[in-house]
Amino acid sequence: MVQLTAKEHEVLEWAARGKSAWEISRIQGRSEATVNFHMCNIRRKFGVNSLRAALMKAIEQRVILL
Repeated sequence: MVQLTAKEHEVLEWAARGKSAWEISRIQGRSEATVNFHMCNIRRKFGVNSLRAALMKAIEQRVILL
């Protein structure tokens, strides 16, 4: 099972709701670069090349619930 940090988990949950990196950065009060950094780590941890694929794996593995 993939171990995400609290910030990565929060980014993933917002992404699952259809929010862009820019929107997530505004919601969290962080820079867009920071959100993109977390998204990159999420993709790496799931071993995929896209956020969409990471979301699918996260749902399959019950890392996030919809």
